[in-house]
Amino acid sequence: MATVVEEPQAVESSPLDQSGDRRFVLYDISWEGYEMMLKIVGDRLPRVSYNRGTMELMSPGIPHEEIGRLLGILVQAVAEELEIPCIGLKSTTWKNQLVQRGLEPDECFYLANTGYVLAKGKVLNLNVDPPPDLCIEVEITRSAVDRMDIYAGLGVPEIWRHDGSTLHVEVLQPDGTYAERASSRSLPFLPMTEVAQFIERGGGMDHSRWGKLVRAWIRETIVPLYHPPERRAD
Repeated sequence: MATVVEEPQAVESSPLDQSGDRRFVLYDISWEGYEMMLKIVGDRLPRVSYNRGTMELMSPGIPHEEIGRLLGILVQAVAEELEIPCIGLKSTTWKNQLVQRGLEPDECFYLANTGYVLAKGKVLNLNVDPPPDLCIEVEITRSAVDRMDIYAGLGVPEIWRHDGSTLHVEVLQPDGTYAERASSRSLPFLPMTEVAQFIERGGGMDHSRWGKLVRAWIRETIVPLYHPPERRAD
């Protein structure tokens, strides 16, 4: 592992910060050091982000995890109710050595590329395969690494960002930067203002009851207006 050239600093929550997120940053870490950390951590917390030598380990608090979970449930419910092909892969590690970047989103989904992923047998390598079509990024506390730069380097076309109070839709542009949009690229028929309202409501409800309300909303409001794209003949 490469030498740490700066004293690692734990970024603790302030007394007024109730998020519970904890972050620890290491600098001047090689790709091999990043790979070694992924093996040490395995499928457990903390989550590991890597951006060209800077590595962050983050353990999310309850508010962070709940928001990500609610957004993931909503996307999955939309896909199921509208029969949209979908594969949800939660916090899978996505990395690309060619661009020296890697991270684990709060939630991620293949939508447009679902057929491709199934054909590949879900054995994916971002050096050659497409990234998830949609990732969900909860950022109640500020990351020490530029996670949007990591997403851009990995080529993720769309990010839903939630800062604990506001939901933003970011779409990747041809120049490699993200621009905020009023609607989703992957699910353009969704009224994102109402999605944000449901996420806010979910924080004060048990999730089973909230999930039923979400599905009722989808069936009553979204399904009647949804026109699925025509499938091309094989």
